[in-house]
Amino acid sequence: MTRWQLLNETDSRDIAEWMAYESIVGPIGVERGDWQAAVGAWASTLPHAPKGKTIAVEDYLLDFDNKEPEELTEEDMADRERMLLESFKAAVGDKGTWQ
Repeated sequence: MTRWQLLNETDSRDIAEWMAYESIVGPIGVERGDWQAAVGAWASTLPHAPKGKTIAVEDYLLDFDNKEPEELTEEDMADRERMLLESFKAAVGDKGTWQ
């Protein structure tokens, strides 16, 4: 269904109800897809978090402040990969592959 068809078949009362719903629960659609993705990632990692560690949804949000990305050496990237794998208690082989 196109947007034009939807608007022709939906009366003003239905549109007003959807607008009220959106004002309460937040935007519908892709406007806040970053939050929707962050909530999904957050919820899927909660069971794997260390006991007593608080994880916030905001930790999974993309950063849109247009900062230049930091330069990482290969050693820095390897350290980050190792920490990530260790946090999920994965075993890493000599070549950095899953065992």
